[in-house]
Formats: sequence, C-alpha cells, structure tokens
Amino acid sequence: MKVINREVGYAIKSLCFMFLDQGRIVTTSYLASYFHISRPFLRKILQKLNQAGILESQKGKKGGFKLLVSANELFLLDVIEIFQGKFQLNSCSTKGYECPLIDDCLTKREIEKIEKRLINDLSGISLKMMIDKNNILKKEKYNKEETL
Repeated sequence: MKVINREVGYAIKSLCFMFLDQGRIVTTSYLASYFHISRPFLRKILQKLNQAGILESQKGKKGGFKLLVSANELFLLDVIEIFQGKFQLNSCSTKGYECPLIDDCLTKREIEKIEKRLINDLSGISLKMMIDKNNILKKEKYNKEETL
C-alpha cells in the first residue's frame, strides 16, 4: 500500500508549479515535458483535479489549466483522497464479508489510532506550507522564464 501513489505525487508537483505562477494558464505539454512524464498520464491527473474543482480547463490555442483555489486551501489529504478515495489504512470487511472478530480486534484498534494520527497530520499540511519549506522550489520557480 502506498499512501502517496504516482498520480498523487505528480498532482502535488503540478499544483505546486501552478501555485508559484498563480493566475497563469499552464499547458499539459509543458508540464509533461518539465517532469519528463507522458502527456496522456499527466492529462488524466489534471482532468481529475479539474473534476474536483481544483483546476479549470481552458480549451483552444492558448488553452491549458488554471488554478481555482489557493495553496492555503488545499491540503495533502485532499489531494490523496481525490485520487485514492477515502484515506484508510485497513479494511475489516472484504467483498461483503465482515470479520467476526471486528469488535474485539486489537489490530484494528491500533491501526485506527495510527490512521487518525496520519489523517490529522495530512490534513494539517497545506501545499502552501510545502512550497514555503522547499527552498529548491522558490529558487528554481520551475524555470518560470520559459514559455508555458
């Protein structure tokens, strides 16, 4: 199990890129080239963010994606749940079968404690906090001078 899968990782990177240039429209081609990933893979990620109301898609020659929220309003847990659903470390029921020991399970109780702490931590880390703590992002500004 991965808490942050590949889609989530590139979603976070893309959003950080866009937050540094708030207001500008960024093309999928530019971001895919910058991150050295396939355009269709990144487009799928950006479309999910669009459907979630985080980005706005603009079509046409000067089209691309534009942010709809600020970096202070978006937290790691939000991005994870957009791509992976409700954050959950353990499931005590599978395909309609619920474990008969669910009420007395020591493992379940301990995992739930860890899960609550993780949810609390992930929901307290905004993308703005990540950008502010990352000096590389601030210095490079993702080569902002290049044409987006």
